[in-house]
Amino acid sequence: MMVVSYNDESVDNRSYAVSGLLGMQPEWVELGRLWENKLHEHKLKEFHAAKCELRKPPFDTYERETRDMFQEEFYGLLAKSRLWGFCTAVWQGAYDERWTDFEKWRFSPEGDFTDPYFLAFQHNIEVMCLRLDKEKAPRDEPIAFVFDQQEEYEGRATQLYESMKHSEGGYLAAYRHRLGSLSFYSRFRQLQLQAADAWAYESRKWVSDVKIDKHPDGQRWQFEIFRKTGRINIDGFGPENLDRLASFMRDDLRAKAGEIR
Repeated sequence: MMVVSYNDESVDNRSYAVSGLLGMQPEWVELGRLWENKLHEHKLKEFHAAKCELRKPPFDTYERETRDMFQEEFYGLLAKSRLWGFCTAVWQGAYDERWTDFEKWRFSPEGDFTDPYFLAFQHNIEVMCLRLDKEKAPRDEPIAFVFDQQEEYEGRATQLYESMKHSEGGYLAAYRHRLGSLSFYSRFRQLQLQAADAWAYESRKWVSDVKIDKHPDGQRWQFEIFRKTGRINIDGFGPENLDRLASFMRDDLRAKAGEIR
């Protein structure tokens, strides 16, 4: 059976996250069926986590109690599934402070990959691939990755993904066999992307509120729905991780300069 991951990004002024849900195709088919039924039940064309939370159209006519109910029911569908949630978040302020290092290493004639989206995109894919190996899934089972349409990033994300698939040697060899297809769809055509959006919003908000702001009441009841499943994995590039990555990039650039000389 095919292994599939549906993915979306979420951002505020504190963190940038790319999050994905990973599972077997039959699990996704069933979730899509249940999600569509729930939309029809509440006469909704879509469930969008941020719009629901922030009372933006089409949720601007609903009071908090009703919007809480929407969150509880749609998030509950995810909790009852056997999908795993993965999130990679980049601390925005810390990344901006180290911008010069990332600009030198992630900008090339092939494209500009300096946006934190690409760092989170690549890392989250890596984590999901390595998790399959850890669970001892057969090596001939790659992951089909599906992302929400994002005109700003699609082309470069595809380019980065192809470079990951075809790079020779290095740490990529540890998981390259897991890299299957990559596609981008509308969340109205693939309802499973609405589920990915919900997970992306809650996982990013948890990072911003709890890990970055260290808010004592940052553990929202909405996030608890996901946490209680025990099937979540949240990684982040905070100041220390970004410093290590920046150090690696500087060493790599010096090594390449030495090769040229």
